[in-house]
Amino acid sequence: MKKYQIVIFVLLLLIGRQTAAESVFVAIENFSVNQISADGNFAVGQTLDDPNEASLWSIEGGIERLDNLTGGTVRSDGVGISADGYTVVGYIRLPTSGSYYRDEPFRWTQERGMEKMYDLSGGAIAGGFAKDASADGSVIIGMSSGSTWRWSEGEAPLFISDARPTALSNNGNAMVGQYNSEAFRWTVTNGIEGLGFLADDGWWSSAGGISGDGKVVVGDSDSNYSGEAFRWDSTKQMVGLGFLRANNYFSSGANDASHDGSVIVGASLAVLPNNRVVNEAFVWDENHGMRYFQGILEQYFNLDLSGWQLKWIYGVSDDGLSFVGHGDWNSEGLSWYAKIDTPLTDIDFIPELPQFPINLPHESPYVIKKICDTDTDIPEGFGKFKSLWGSAISQGRIIFSGNGSDNQRGLYIANGRTGIIEVIVNQDSTLPSYGFRGFDRRSVEKENIAYSAWLTDSVSGQSIESILVHTPTGGNVVIIDGSTPIPEGTGNFTRFTGPGYAGIDAFGNSLVFKGGGLDGQEGIYISDLNGANIKRIADKNTLIPGNLNKFSYFIYSNAEDGGVAFRGRDATTGDGIYYFDLTTEALRAVVDNNTMATDLNENLDDFASPSLSGKQIAFSSGNQGVYVADVNKSALTKIADINTAVPDGLGTFTSFGDLAMDNNKVAFSGRSFYGSGLYVGDGQNLFAIISDLDTLDGKTIRSIGIDSYKARDNFDSNQIVFSIRFTDGSYGIYVAIPKIVVAIDEILDFYDESVANGTIECNGNCKSPYTQLSKVRDKIVKAKKIIEREKFKTALNKLNNIYDKCDGEPKPKDPITGSAVSILNDMISNLMDELACTHS
Repeated sequence: MKKYQIVIFVLLLLIGRQTAAESVFVAIENFSVNQISADGNFAVGQTLDDPNEASLWSIEGGIERLDNLTGGTVRSDGVGISADGYTVVGYIRLPTSGSYYRDEPFRWTQERGMEKMYDLSGGAIAGGFAKDASADGSVIIGMSSGSTWRWSEGEAPLFISDARPTALSNNGNAMVGQYNSEAFRWTVTNGIEGLGFLADDGWWSSAGGISGDGKVVVGDSDSNYSGEAFRWDSTKQMVGLGFLRANNYFSSGANDASHDGSVIVGASLAVLPNNRVVNEAFVWDENHGMRYFQGILEQYFNLDLSGWQLKWIYGVSDDGLSFVGHGDWNSEGLSWYAKIDTPLTDIDFIPELPQFPINLPHESPYVIKKICDTDTDIPEGFGKFKSLWGSAISQGRIIFSGNGSDNQRGLYIANGRTGIIEVIVNQDSTLPSYGFRGFDRRSVEKENIAYSAWLTDSVSGQSIESILVHTPTGGNVVIIDGSTPIPEGTGNFTRFTGPGYAGIDAFGNSLVFKGGGLDGQEGIYISDLNGANIKRIADKNTLIPGNLNKFSYFIYSNAEDGGVAFRGRDATTGDGIYYFDLTTEALRAVVDNNTMATDLNENLDDFASPSLSGKQIAFSSGNQGVYVADVNKSALTKIADINTAVPDGLGTFTSFGDLAMDNNKVAFSGRSFYGSGLYVGDGQNLFAIISDLDTLDGKTIRSIGIDSYKARDNFDSNQIVFSIRFTDGSYGIYVAIPKIVVAIDEILDFYDESVANGTIECNGNCKSPYTQLSKVRDKIVKAKKIIEREKFKTALNKLNNIYDKCDGEPKPKDPITGSAVSILNDMISNLMDELACTHS
C-alpha cells in the first residue's frame, strides 16, 4: 500500500501552541469526495474502484459503502449529506434494455438504507439526481428532466423549470443554483430570486453553495476581469472575492460557506506566462480576504504536505474548521480532509504563494527550426500570414495552410533545408470552370499532395466539396467530387470535410479518405491518385468486429503499407481503433473499450489520433496514455501514461494530445500539472523535444501541438513538424530535426558552397569534373538518408568512405582538392565521432 493511501494523522509539536495536536491533514484512499457534513465528521462521495459506489467516509471509520439497489447497479455517487451524516443523497445508475442505462436519484439513511426518490415521491420524481439534503434530512433537492425539484417529507414535490440546484440551507427553506444562466436563491417565503452578475454587462453567474443559516450565497460570475468567485447577501448584494494570482489568465469560484457565511472556500486558477495552469484551493473571510489554503496549513499550522498541491475545496463545516477537497500528491489525484484547531477569522497570517519555475533547461537531441510564422511574407501575395495550420512533412518538404488579409488563403510548401516557400494553390488559382473558395484537410507523401477543398462553379456560383491531388508535373487535379458515386452506397458523395481526414499511403499511390452522402451516409474509402478504383473500407452498414452493432461514426483515417487504420464508434457501446488489410480485405479491431490499459488496471477510452507505421498503430487515450499496438498481436507497448514522469520536466503526465509515428518512434503532445510539451518515445526511451517551460526566438511559449488535421504526416524521416503559439499572440510552424541530421545538412551545404566558389574542385586531370564532384556529393546525400533511417553503423561506414576521399593521403588518391577540403574533412570527422559516441 502506498504511503498516501494510509490515513495519516499529523500530530504537531509546536513550541508555544498547546492545541496544535488537534490539527490534522488526511489523505483518503480510493475515494472521490463531494461534500462534508455540517458537523465536520463525515464526507460523502464515491469509491474509485469498479463499479463506483456511493460511500460515506469518516476519520474514525474510514469508508462505508452504501447499500445499492438491486438490479445490477452500474454505478452510484453520494452527492449531498445531512448535518450529522445520517442521510445521504445522490444518484444511482441502473441498466435498462440492451447497453443503455438510466440515472435515478436516491436517499439513503442509516435506518432504511437506499431508496429511490421515485418511490418516496409517489412516482413524481423520475430520473436525474439528488443534490443536497437539509440538516435533518427531511428536505431534499435535485434535478430531473431539466427541472429542479424540492421534496419535503409528507408534501408534494415542488418543481422549477430550467433551473439547476446546487445547495440547500440547514432548515431546508432556502436553496440556490442557476436559472437561465443566472445564480438564483429560492426561499419558501419569496420564491425564486435572481442574484445578478459581477460584470457591468454580465450574462452568466452560478451559485455554488449557501451558508447553513441560508443568508449568504457563494458561487462564481463573469466579472470585469474574468470568471470570479462571489459572496451575496441581502444587504451587500453580490461582491467579488478576487483571485490568488492575477496572471496571464485567471479565474476563481466559490463552492461552500460556513454556517454564518464568515468563511468561504473554493479554488483560484491562473495561467502563468509559460501557459502552466495553476489551480489552488483558497479560503476567504472578510478581514483577510482570499488566502492560499495550503500555505496556511503548511506555514501556520506546520502540517507536512510534502508532494501535495491542494487544488479545490469542495466543502467546509458549519464551524469553519473542517474541510474536504481534491488535490494532487506527486501529480496523482487524491481526495483529502483537513481540520484546524483555530478559526481562520482569528488568524492574522498571510501565507506566501509558491513560485513555479518558468524555464527548465534540458538537452534535446533535436534542433528546432522555424519554417514560417505570422511575421512571414505571403508568397505570391502581400503582407504577412495572419494564421497558419494543417502542417505535414515528407522527405523534408513541409506543407501547410495559411491565411492573410483581404481573404488571402492558400496551401503552401516549404523546403525544410532552404526555407523557400512556394504556392501549391491559393485564392487566385483556377481550374476549368472552377475557382477555389477554401482549403481543408491535406496530406503529403513524397512528391504527391492530396487535399480537400471547396470549389466555386464559375457559372452557378455553387460551392462544391472536392478532393484534389497536386503533382509536380500535373498541377492541381480534381479526382473525387460530387459526381463520384459512393461505392456500395446510394447516390454520389456530397462532402469530404467536417471531421474527415484525407491521407496518402506510404507508397504514394493511394488515397484514403472519409466521405459522406445523403441520408447520413458516411464511411472510410480508398482510391488511387486518379480517383479510380474507389473501394469501401467501412461505412455505417459495416458490422463492428466482435460486436453486433454497426459503425455510426468515423474519424482519423490513415493508410500505409497495405492497410488502413481508423477510429470508429457506434451509438451505444463506445469506440475503438480498427485495421483493414488491403490484401485480405479483412477488418479487425485493434483496441477498443474492452482493451485493458497497460499498467493502469482499467479499460481504454476516449481514443484519438491513430498513426499507422507499417503494421504498428500508435494511438492516445486522452487521460490514460500513449500506446503502440501491433495489428497482428494483442499486447500493447506503452510509450507513456499518467504515471510516467515528464522527461526534463516536473511531475507526471496528466493528459495526452495528438501524436504521429515514424518507424518505431512516437512523437506526442503531453500535459502535466506544470505545463505541456512535445515528446518522443519508443517504449524504452523517452525525451522532451520542447515544452512551454522553454523560450524560443526570445518569446514565451503558450502552447505546442502536433496538427490534429493529419497526425501521421507530422513525423517523417525522424523529423517532426509542429506548431507553437506564443503568449504575445504570434504563431509559427516549426520542424524538429535530429542534431546529427542538421550536422550532415551543414556538411552538404558547405560542400555545395565550396564547389560553387571553387574552394573544392576536381583533383588532377579530370575528364569530367562535374561527375567527380557529383559522385562525392551523392555519397554525402546517401549518408544523410541512412542517418535519417537511424542505420548509424552503416552511416559510419559511409562517412568513413567519404573521409578517405578527402583526407589528403596519397593512397587512395582523393577525387577532390582545394583549400576547403580540410574543413570538410574536420566536419565529417566530428560527425563520425558524434555517431560513434551517442548512436553506435
